[in-house]
Amino acid sequence: MKKCIFSIFALIFSGLLVISSLSCKSEKTEYIDEFGCYEQTSSAIEAATADSKNILLVVTMNGDDKESETFTNNFFKSPDFQSIIADNYTLLHIDLGQKTFERTVAGANASKKEQQAADDFAAVLQINCRFAELLGINYTPCLFLLTKQGYFISEIPMGISEYAPAQVKKVLDSFESLTQEFNELADATENGDVVDRVKSIDTLYERTDENHRILLMDLTRKVVDIDFKNKSGLLSKYLFETAVNLAMYCSMDNDIDGAVKSMVSITSNVNLEPADKQNAWYMAAYILLSSYSTDFQTILTYLEAAMMSDPENPATEQIQQLYDYVKSTVDEQNAQNQAQSGAAQ
Repeated sequence: MKKCIFSIFALIFSGLLVISSLSCKSEKTEYIDEFGCYEQTSSAIEAATADSKNILLVVTMNGDDKESETFTNNFFKSPDFQSIIADNYTLLHIDLGQKTFERTVAGANASKKEQQAADDFAAVLQINCRFAELLGINYTPCLFLLTKQGYFISEIPMGISEYAPAQVKKVLDSFESLTQEFNELADATENGDVVDRVKSIDTLYERTDENHRILLMDLTRKVVDIDFKNKSGLLSKYLFETAVNLAMYCSMDNDIDGAVKSMVSITSNVNLEPADKQNAWYMAAYILLSSYSTDFQTILTYLEAAMMSDPENPATEQIQQLYDYVKSTVDEQNAQNQAQSGAAQ
């Protein structure tokens, strides 16, 4: 079983994405591996939607993890794989082994077409790595069950030894009731009037494990887009959740300014309720503090705005304590600087 370090992947691909974005767009490539599994998240979702099948996501590190190789041999290469698994699910296979990463680098004498292919796959792998990071993957192999829209249902426990298709299918069948529930909830988000759709999104959001709600980011954004008049009464909640999700994305890319701006930008929205407004200002301050920012004046300004947004909120007292701590630290530092300056004179 191999642990994955996704921060390294992000560093590797931050440069590759720049190169890829500068390249001219090529014709759409269908990324399907030797086992007939999709390698591209968007393609898997398109196929699953067309076939009305759930997505079975498999993450491996072939070549770097013996357990992944055992899984690949016993699962993908089994003669029963097609009939037992592939005929019943849309397969998305994300491999994070070294050989996969090597596909993002063209040889020294590569043609323009070969270089383009490497750049294109680099972009695909970047998205896959981000998807894996959002799922919170820290070991391989691992399996996840998703709706046809790509929404999280559950991680599939790998407490089996041989990884035979029949074994895996038995485990998947034990999630039948949960799968049906999530499929119905996901489908409901696409039907009805604005209020019905927003309430369905809210139900799915609350039912989803909180560690995987960021995968519903497109739905939280949809609430903001379609219910801008706040007919459901849930606009404030999803203004805040959308900003938090965007801040998380920015933080993953080390874009602290972007993360802070995502929180601050919603504070002027008239539909934002006092508690959510307070949390937005507090989150902006917290992001700066956690990034070891020395812009203490801005941090204090955000914390003060948080307290003023909802003075009667019980959380205000804790924010005041943080404000006092930061201010005392700043005052102490200023006093030391003044003392050193006086001594130098």
